[in-house]
Amino acid sequence: MGWWAKIMGGGKRRAADRDGLLRKAKSLQNGSPEFHRFVAQQELQRGEDLPRGARHLARLLSAATADAESLELAEQYFQAVSDNPIELLPESQAAETCYEEEALRAWLLARGGRLQEAVELLVALVDAKQDACYLEAWVLDWLEVPGAAESLPGPTMLKLMLLVSQQYPECKYVTADQQRLLDRYVNVMRRWNVTEDQAEVAKMTRIGLLRKAGRFPEALRTAEQFVRDHPGWHAHTSEALVRREMGQVDAAKAAFQRAIDCRPDDLAARLEAADMFFDRQQWDEACQWYQQVLEEHPDHPWALPSWLYSQWRQTSEQQHLDRIWSMLDEDVTSRRAYELYERCTPYLGFLPEPDGVTAEFIRQILPQMEDSGPLDKENGGTNTEFVLPLEQLDPPSSRLAFQMMTETYRRKARLLVNVRTIPRPDPRKPCRPVKYLLWTYHETEPAPAAPVPYPTIVQNVRELASQPYDYRANWASASRIAARLEATDAASILAVMVHPPPLPAGENVLDWLPRVQVAAALLLAQLDGDWHTSLRRDALLSALWGAADWTTIAAIIGLTQLARHDPSTAADIREAFAILAEHRPCGGTYCYEQALFSNWILLPDIPDKERRSLEKKLKRLEKSKKSKS
Repeated sequence: MGWWAKIMGGGKRRAADRDGLLRKAKSLQNGSPEFHRFVAQQELQRGEDLPRGARHLARLLSAATADAESLELAEQYFQAVSDNPIELLPESQAAETCYEEEALRAWLLARGGRLQEAVELLVALVDAKQDACYLEAWVLDWLEVPGAAESLPGPTMLKLMLLVSQQYPECKYVTADQQRLLDRYVNVMRRWNVTEDQAEVAKMTRIGLLRKAGRFPEALRTAEQFVRDHPGWHAHTSEALVRREMGQVDAAKAAFQRAIDCRPDDLAARLEAADMFFDRQQWDEACQWYQQVLEEHPDHPWALPSWLYSQWRQTSEQQHLDRIWSMLDEDVTSRRAYELYERCTPYLGFLPEPDGVTAEFIRQILPQMEDSGPLDKENGGTNTEFVLPLEQLDPPSSRLAFQMMTETYRRKARLLVNVRTIPRPDPRKPCRPVKYLLWTYHETEPAPAAPVPYPTIVQNVRELASQPYDYRANWASASRIAARLEATDAASILAVMVHPPPLPAGENVLDWLPRVQVAAALLLAQLDGDWHTSLRRDALLSALWGAADWTTIAAIIGLTQLARHDPSTAADIREAFAILAEHRPCGGTYCYEQALFSNWILLPDIPDKERRSLEKKLKRLEKSKKSKS
């Protein structure tokens, strides 16, 4: 009898029960977590083929690793065979099983008191499959039990901590959730019984975890003591990396050089030093350090594209970029080449400058405003009135940017706009009903519709907007700030988009205001609450579907980042983007179109047909831009 017939009762189960199960089964997509949960539960109830049920349980746990209900089901399986739980997934089959089954086997080992075997199995599994999250979901809980971490042999802990250190980015890219996990790892690490032969590698790993957790004072003190006790490559490199992340460039450079003096043939310290200057956009010095690596390995997969990019930034010669792109064609696994490709991609690598007639007008008169000097509140300033004819309505934020600019300088200016036509659909009106309005209009004159935000919220947005535009780092910083806020702050954060903090000295308003609006969107995207019923969703969709504006672009960026970090939101966000795309004007363009299609294509699991359509739209927009210029 087949396994499904067995579950359905093979004709012996009462017809009503069988029909109910059949309806339940048909509602489940084969291969979904719900399907695997259903089969695992049914096999457990029957008790005739628990190994089959365990295999479905393993696949469920791969998708719902920390889910309490799924772990309770695992516990029920363990209790069903508590005398010998490993018989669910016998060791003799391990080489033939998939990674999900190996993970469940590790869980069963730990539950049965065989912690060392469980940890070593999961370390090997996660090392081979870097996106698996079993270490955070299971191993941390295991090791936080008093005495557990101390019970593991030094080599096992070393393998674990090395893997953890490699999995996490540097502190500026660490999200709030990752920060909490790193703090827990640091606490576990303090209970690590290190053997003498592991001392230097273990110390370097400890310092690395402290550094990535952002505990710089402790990391530096530990590194300096390490240098005093064991002045060698591990110690000097540890100190250099901490000082690099603290912004102590000269001291870091000197420490990297000391590490190289200990191992003249070492390339790692040279690459880390080169990356320090690369990230600071000191292209000439970065080239010199990368060149040292290339002298030994001319085709080094990290140094070569980095050197080419640095050369391009210095010379603007297209041949350097073309060579990086050719590396992508030759080797799709060239991670550094792909990172550099992203740096040249709008919204991933940089925030494009606003376009439109008003934005261009601001660029033209900005030198005149700067020549008038800063505003002297006691003596006032001179007044000027500009009349600007517009073929179509410009984004309302461009008028806000003009106002912010004039409030900064001695020369006061007023902008009068004559709009010839209003496109259809009307860009002043939301394309769908929204919870919050950002803009209101008196004919063609915009004004903020949102109430003035709380000063503390404005300061939080200002803190984030003051950082240079960096796709990954800004998202991580926003997550840490959002962790200090409440879900009910959504409306106030949204309001900062139209009530921005004042223009800082030395900032260009056409850079500052879009960064403020993007910062607000990134904060909104990471507030607490179930996405589909949350205030953050209401706020972001209000910006997305409201008046066509730079705030629309900010919402697009925030929603795209959210979908990339939480794929469960992606389908809803794709639908929201499709609604916005349907609102495209008849004849002409809206300010957000390039942002919409450029970000839409970045969403996870885009079908090939949809991707090709988005690429065609982007090419048409690019062609249209070139013809106008």
